[in-house]
Amino acid sequence: MLHSRLTELLSRIPRRSAYCIPTVVVALLALGSGCASDPTCERVTIADLPWPSAAVTAHIQKIILEDGYGCAPELVSSDAHNALETMLQGEGPDIAPEIWLNSMGQAVRDGLEAGSLKLAGDAFLSEGTEGWYVPEYVVSRDPDLATLEGVLKRPDLFPDPDAPERGRFYSCAPGWECRHINQNLFRAYEMEEAGFNVYLPSSDQDLAAAITRAYERREPIFAYYWSPSALTSNLRMHLLASVPHDPETWPCITSVNCDEPARNTFPEPVVQRVVTSDFATSNPELFEFVAKFQWPNITLIELVRWMAREGQSPLEAAVYFLQRYDSEWRRWVPAEVAERLAASMVDSATPSETD
Repeated sequence: MLHSRLTELLSRIPRRSAYCIPTVVVALLALGSGCASDPTCERVTIADLPWPSAAVTAHIQKIILEDGYGCAPELVSSDAHNALETMLQGEGPDIAPEIWLNSMGQAVRDGLEAGSLKLAGDAFLSEGTEGWYVPEYVVSRDPDLATLEGVLKRPDLFPDPDAPERGRFYSCAPGWECRHINQNLFRAYEMEEAGFNVYLPSSDQDLAAAITRAYERREPIFAYYWSPSALTSNLRMHLLASVPHDPETWPCITSVNCDEPARNTFPEPVVQRVVTSDFATSNPELFEFVAKFQWPNITLIELVRWMAREGQSPLEAAVYFLQRYDSEWRRWVPAEVAERLAASMVDSATPSETD
């Protein structure tokens, strides 16, 4: 079963000294409760990736490993490219909580074939989408704008505030692999010649704010985005149709140095949790937890939406999730781990009660 699942996923990947004291269970320690003594989990490292769903996942994993399993995990700030590169080199992190194989497939393939990486299961229980969007009201006004080719004929409808005579396409935040993917597609579709400029947002918040601002004003906007996300659940966005996805030319599109990009479309996302083989071998119980860590898209959307609405950090969102969604996370861990974690949540500081 696992072998067939691995084969299926590979076919969809484009080619080319620590302490074990839980943070919030001091009261339990005073009553004589100890923590796990297995030294193999004392220095677990988790990639803290720069987008909301991955960041929240990393913090949830950290708390569960710390307060449930008695490990001393560390978060390592990184982007997906650097995280996988150092994992391939044996330098950690041990866990990459959310890797979109559309953009990082070759690096993952290399690691799987070399035996240095291991897939730990789907990040989401149902598939997402990734690509270029316009608001639904733009298509309602003009059905020709339902396709990328139709949008490229009308740069005047998507004016660049810095150069109003040209159109603007909103790309990805810094550190996201989709930045160079979008740049390659921009070249492939000759969008500069069509009258468009690329806008590079300073952060994912900058990108979301630009789309939300345009949406509230019922103005046209043309941008990269993905789902599941709080934004695409709140706003009715249309994923632009274009040429069929071509797996043969996609590896060049995902490369930083693509000399001759061909017109293409984002494939259906494959989003996996990835770990080092050393971690999986040394920590079979922890690997089992990471592999079971799956949640419905609606749960993730609700969590990211709460974090954005309340102005909370990924850490605060992680605590919020663990305190309110115990029926979900209890499925990921053994009963004794769940009880330790539940006790720590009782004693932890409660974030905003606003739902």
